[in-house]
Amino acid sequence: MPTQTEELRRRIVADINAGVPGTKLGSERELAERYRTSRSSLRQVLAALEEAGLVDRVIGRAGGIFISHAQVQRSLTD
Repeated sequence: MPTQTEELRRRIVADINAGVPGTKLGSERELAERYRTSRSSLRQVLAALEEAGLVDRVIGRAGGIFISHAQVQRSLTD
């Protein structure tokens, strides 16, 4: 059975795959509310997704979490 973190990662990846590169997924606060998780758990997953090249995090008033334009070069299961 997958852990809560793994389930959260799968849900976010599914939303990324359904979206268009450059689309804003939302702010950390919005995403934490949408996925009903803590911001610390969300940050952990987002850090891994950013490292894998799936999302870009932009800080500031116009910031948020965006679907990356880059193609994934490695598997998230590593």
